[in-house]
Amino acid sequence: MPNGGPDCCGTCWFNSTHEGEVGIFPDTVYQSVRCTVRNLAIENAFWTYCANHPNHNPEHIELPIGPAYKDAGGFPYRREILAPSPDSEEIRQMLLRCVTAMKEIPSLTSTYFDEAVVFQIGEFRELRAAEELRRIASFNPFSSSGGLFGGDRVKTVGLAIRRRRGIRRSPQGDNGRAQ
Repeated sequence: MPNGGPDCCGTCWFNSTHEGEVGIFPDTVYQSVRCTVRNLAIENAFWTYCANHPNHNPEHIELPIGPAYKDAGGFPYRREILAPSPDSEEIRQMLLRCVTAMKEIPSLTSTYFDEAVVFQIGEFRELRAAEELRRIASFNPFSSSGGLFGGDRVKTVGLAIRRRRGIRRSPQGDNGRAQ
């Protein structure tokens, strides 16, 4: 069974065939799959990904965070956006809570999730997050949770700097939404 990473829809608790459980269930591998958090049909569950996967989202947040990705094909291995994040005030509020809770030293599971939060706030040009992005941009990019798989903040800090610039340069409407 091909797999571009352990964080795929084929092992996710939001896979409609898994009934909220995590793992690979052989009797469901060839069934039609929907992402229950995005209501998205998944064509190839073992080559489709998002930040809501349990490897990144141990809090089990049940709102879509960031886009869904699929294998882009070719070598080196890459992911491309399959579906953008839906936009709603509820999702924006969750992103604001997540960005406010972000710490300089990431947990072992938080790096990818935090990057997805910062990315999505920038995509939404969410003005209410500007100060939190400034705070994150000031993190030491080499802060790490340590250990063999400990992530650092290099990409998170870079994203925060770029996304904050994008927010400041865009005309803003109600609730920070670009007009």
